[in-house]
Amino acid sequence: MNAKPIVLALAATSLALTAVGQGLPNEGMENWEDANGHERPAGWLTNADYPALPCYPPVFSASRTDDSNSGQWAALLETKACIDDLERNQAYIGFMACGGLSTFPQLPHGIPYQERPEVLHFSYKFHREGTDTGFVHIVLLQLGPNGEAGPVVGEGSAAIVEEADTYTAIAIPIAYYSSQWPDVLQLVFSASKTLIASNLLNAPAGSGANPGTALWIDDIFLSGNVTNTKTEGKISKGHIYPNPSRGTLYLGLGDTPGGRYRFLLFDARGALAFSQEGAASGPQVIGLNGLAKGFYFYTLYNAEKVIQTGKVLLE
Repeated sequence: MNAKPIVLALAATSLALTAVGQGLPNEGMENWEDANGHERPAGWLTNADYPALPCYPPVFSASRTDDSNSGQWAALLETKACIDDLERNQAYIGFMACGGLSTFPQLPHGIPYQERPEVLHFSYKFHREGTDTGFVHIVLLQLGPNGEAGPVVGEGSAAIVEEADTYTAIAIPIAYYSSQWPDVLQLVFSASKTLIASNLLNAPAGSGANPGTALWIDDIFLSGNVTNTKTEGKISKGHIYPNPSRGTLYLGLGDTPGGRYRFLLFDARGALAFSQEGAASGPQVIGLNGLAKGFYFYTLYNAEKVIQTGKVLLE
């Protein structure tokens, strides 16, 4: 069920943004607090919360920095070198997590969250050593009857692969698997994808996590409100075909009196590549012959509400 990560180079969005009603903790990274004698961004978990993990000398891979995108502070996630209890060289991965890590069952399942946001936004800088890859993953899920992690409602992720020495704003669409409302949210930023792929906070040397890799994070927020509710004069769902496509898509909407659609297409970097809008009256032709081949991610709106997201392959 995991959504395919978007691979980021330098990407920004020019879409008008409306923040959701329920925000994230400490979105601007301005507030910091003590955790076992080391500071962490307020409302977030870092490796300072798990001092028993074997790594000598003890290292803390998340810290505040005045190299910010806005305000006074940002978060700096660094992968650092250390020695484990078996005297092996390790790379301790820089990360911070809002609501715990979905890959670690011993951590909290998430912060309470009952909305369906459309897009995750943040600003970042990135420096990598070797072939290291930064990573971000957001998950919205329901809880079971005993408080255990339940079905995933929606998620989004991105791999950060290219260096960025100035702050870059990015927008990551969230794909939804059902019309249900979530109970909790998890959001993880990591200086190495190894954290997500291998369920590790520290990794053996040469495993893909390299000391010296650094990820700066600032100005995190969610926008939009995805709904699947069908009401009079509104489009309930579109049918996009063929997929894969050789350059022309058809958007089947049916005839919905009073309904209007807006179709946005994003490339693999998260940048807006194409947009089209109009009245919802029968099939709509979407010409994409000028775009490069590859995977694209689309969002279909009724007025300002998202009714469908997905991906298409241009051949």
